[in-house]
Amino acid sequence: MIAIGLAVHVLMLVGIVQTSTNSMLTDDETKNLTSLNLDSLDSRNVDVFRQLLNQETLIRMTLVKNVHALMKDMLTLQEKLTAAENRISKIDTSTDHEISKLKEEVKLLKTENDILKNNSVHVKADIDLLNENLTDVSNTLTDVKIEVRYLSITLFNINSNSRETTKMLQRQNASIENLKSDIAENDQKQSAALLELGKQHMIVIENIHNTTRALKADVNQYQMDHLKLSASVSSLELFRNNQTSIKCDPKQEVAFTAAVTSLSTTWNSGTLMFDVVITNVGNGYNPRSGVFTSPGKGTYVFYVSALEYLQQYLGLEIVLNNVPKVRLIGESAAAYQTGTNMVVLNLQKGDSVWVRHHRGKGYYTPHIGHLYTALLADATARFYRLQGKDVVLSTGTDEHGLKIQASAAKHNKNPKLYCDEISSQFKALFDRAGVSYTHFIRTTDKTHITAVQHFWETLERKGHIYKGQYEGWYSVSDEEFLSEEEVCDQKLESGETQKVSVSSGQPVVWMAEENYMFRLTSFGPQLKKWLNSGVIYPKEKRNQAEMILKNLQDLSVSRSRSRLSWGIPVPGDSSQTIYVWLDALINYLTVAGYPDDLQNWPADIQIVGQDIIKFHAVFWPAFLIAAGLELPKQIVCHAHWTVDGYKMSKSRGNVVDPQERMNKLTESGFRYFLLKSGNTFTNCNYNDEVAKELINAEIVNTYLNLLSRSSSKSINKQAIFPSFDEGDFQTFFTEEERNMFNNLPNLTEICTTHYQGLLCYKASEAIFEYIRWSNKLFNDHEPWHMCKDPANDNHLNCLLHVTMETLRVCSILLQPLIPDIAAQVLDRLGVSEDDRLFRHCKERRQSHRDQDHHLKVQKNHIMDRIK
Repeated sequence: MIAIGLAVHVLMLVGIVQTSTNSMLTDDETKNLTSLNLDSLDSRNVDVFRQLLNQETLIRMTLVKNVHALMKDMLTLQEKLTAAENRISKIDTSTDHEISKLKEEVKLLKTENDILKNNSVHVKADIDLLNENLTDVSNTLTDVKIEVRYLSITLFNINSNSRETTKMLQRQNASIENLKSDIAENDQKQSAALLELGKQHMIVIENIHNTTRALKADVNQYQMDHLKLSASVSSLELFRNNQTSIKCDPKQEVAFTAAVTSLSTTWNSGTLMFDVVITNVGNGYNPRSGVFTSPGKGTYVFYVSALEYLQQYLGLEIVLNNVPKVRLIGESAAAYQTGTNMVVLNLQKGDSVWVRHHRGKGYYTPHIGHLYTALLADATARFYRLQGKDVVLSTGTDEHGLKIQASAAKHNKNPKLYCDEISSQFKALFDRAGVSYTHFIRTTDKTHITAVQHFWETLERKGHIYKGQYEGWYSVSDEEFLSEEEVCDQKLESGETQKVSVSSGQPVVWMAEENYMFRLTSFGPQLKKWLNSGVIYPKEKRNQAEMILKNLQDLSVSRSRSRLSWGIPVPGDSSQTIYVWLDALINYLTVAGYPDDLQNWPADIQIVGQDIIKFHAVFWPAFLIAAGLELPKQIVCHAHWTVDGYKMSKSRGNVVDPQERMNKLTESGFRYFLLKSGNTFTNCNYNDEVAKELINAEIVNTYLNLLSRSSSKSINKQAIFPSFDEGDFQTFFTEEERNMFNNLPNLTEICTTHYQGLLCYKASEAIFEYIRWSNKLFNDHEPWHMCKDPANDNHLNCLLHVTMETLRVCSILLQPLIPDIAAQVLDRLGVSEDDRLFRHCKERRQSHRDQDHHLKVQKNHIMDRIK
């Protein structure tokens, strides 16, 4: 149709041009040609007229011809138009049919799509289940890899020790043969040897006597334990006999198990309240009063175990209706001594039994707390200090809130005094573990209270706080309101159900009150942009914060002071207390000098456990944005610790006590295991045997044993860190050995990368790869043979230099992990305290090559094997 339209338009244009030409015969005037006077024309004009007439005739004939042609074209065009219309009609008919078919197919596709959608729901559920199974498998594989790694380390050391033992036996056999020859040749030497053997025999006899006395003491202790056991058996027998003589309801079952939640160094009177109830069949025990009330007549067995704290004598007694029955004692001869006792009592309905103070003060409950968090932060701080940087490392205790208030009330203590006890124990734990903090802040400090109230006034002045009515589920333990999606029903042993937090499992209560609200919803876009910048590490932890952003609500930032009095009052409103998490998070600003002299802000790294990522990745940056302050540069979130594959809990009884473990594994050993085994990606597992084996295998058998052998008087007779001779190095060492040693300077860059990523375990693996290599090198070159012949001095000194240079570099790089042990090794090597930064690994390399350095004699043994 378009092409045809263009042809008609062109033809009509030609026709118009032709018909619009003026005729010379009329001079633009309308005249009749037949009216012309021909007589007036002369012959010349007649000729002209004839010519013009002929021309006009030709023009007219041409025009007629063109008109006929045009008519013919129009007829042709009309025929084509008719044919086109017929074709269009046919096309419309077929199109309608096709459209009808397409509609039917669309309906079928919609039906299939609905079926696919229904199937996709089931498939998605299957995929989610598969992902959960894959996650469990991944976690299991991670644990298996760790166990395999530790097993490999142990097997490697066993093989090394076996080879060394075989060689020692061969040397001893050779020595025995030499001794036999000497005895046969020289009677005098034989007599001297016999005399020496006699002396040794006397020593053995004395050792036997000492062992006998020790065994007698053990027997006496066994007899004492046997007497105690007999007394317990007798009590149980009495209980069994009384079961038949005392009339009681056999259907009524009564039993309970309870524990305490916190330690105390000052408790010296009253009832000891076991506030964590594990089982309470029959509901006879009241955790609020610490008293068991007999629900019926019968014979009852009571067993109590307590742990004294830090060599403080502890005496308790089990009391029936205010009459003491038996006592248990935790002696003060050593730290953490246990006192236990059991009593069988015939009770009437309504009789009361409890445990009360008798003598001494204090009790202790194992608590690992956030020691790993503090150690990870300390290792990072030490690394940056070894880079020559000034580092502020802040830690401390969060001491306000309803949970603290309730716990202090349970222990009949003033909240401030209660917090003083708890905070002092955290501080003592960090000090013992070697946490090199620059600030230990408590949220009860006056400077912090001032900073919090100023921060509140800033938010209020900027219009980010308003007063409103709030209601919802509240977790006292977690100190937070929860939405309906964040709580679930949990069935109790009694058969009843209660609401609990989905994430923590802690019980929740419904709360409604008027308080102050923070406009958290105003900061959604800024928070999303900040999270997308990669500030959360590892990035997998960011998902938790992003889920909160999808359902963001304004945040309640105060509590009624009638309900929560232990906290910082809201400025200008004494009826309200500032929300504990708004209070606690400001501690980072307090340390930086807020509000009067803010320095060293923003924080370069904040290290937290994964259970509080919500507060640090959503609430905290929103507060800072609202106050007009810069946001932290990085938030590192580490995983949880489990014990033998299970989550630590008081009810399971598997809570790891760091003080007790440091007694067994040493401070440096326990610190090394946590940093070597912990990571930020998956849950970390604690196992006593694995910890012991790792410490023995790497620190004692590999690291310190290499130092001991290379500095022993029998091998290193001059007690020096020898200089380096390139010619000897080329002569006595293989190409593979030379390449490994020449690559030692690169270890600094490798460890720097790992420490920057808070990958302490990877730094440790890289360092101990070199230490194990150096041990193997030492064994392969057999310096105990070379030291017997002065002709081997060049070879021996070159081996000692390679060994000690490896120890020097590795000890510098181990300082963030085991600072005390690394420092002692560097002292023994004669390395100045001014030459222990990471850059000194390379910078001091040449000075140790150029001249000998004397070793520092130390009488004390650095560390023994853990038994």
